Amino acid sequence: MAMNIHFREATIEDIPLLTTLMQSFYQQVQYPFDAQSIRDNLKGFFDHHEMGKIWLILLENETIGYATLTYGFSFEYNGLNGTLDEMYIDDPYRGKGIGSKTIDFIVEESKKLSLKALHLEVEKHNEPAINLYNKSGFVKRKRVTMTKLLKKNNS
Repeated sequence: MAMNIHFREATIEDIPLLTTLMQSFYQQVQYPFDAQSIRDNLKGFFDHHEMGKIWLILLENETIGYATLTYGFSFEYNGLNGTLDEMYIDDPYRGKGIGSKTIDFIVEESKKLSLKALHLEVEKHNEPAINLYNKSGFVKRKRVTMTKLLKKNNS
């Protein structure tokens, strides 16, 4: 039986649904979750379309996940590039090829947007995701990703 997987670009009206999906994702990966902060961040994201896009992943008419593409610029990668910032698929639907279809969709959308490269981060222990990304053509770089959280009135 073929699954009818399709994607719909999320809008500001989808914030409640996205918040619920993000809560499931964040609980699963043990990230801190603050619903109000998520809602505020989503509103800011939708208010600034130049930052990226979010798509809902649908099986028939049921939303089973989401994927977030954000934009950046890199001289090394010759211009505009994207980051697959988050991709989440509900547990019962994993291992069925939906992740691969989602990545293929994001890659095609990235090409339509004239992005030169697509980046992502994955937890070191998440072997299923690492295998999925490898099969989709992503390669590990010989670099360490580092982050400094910037706070107001702080260095």
